[in-house]
Amino acid sequence: MKSIITTVLLILVVVLIFHATVGGEDGTEEMVRSGGLRINTTIESINP
Repeated sequence: MKSIITTVLLILVVVLIFHATVGGEDGTEEMVRSGGLRINTTIESINP
């Protein structure tokens, strides 16, 4: 029983850390998305 509780708590901690760093409004996912949009805009504005 103790090992099950430990496993569940470990999984919970991993999920919370993932959500804090990747998810959310200021997470890595949003930073990559906004950076990609900025690069796309720069590439589109280049005149050949």
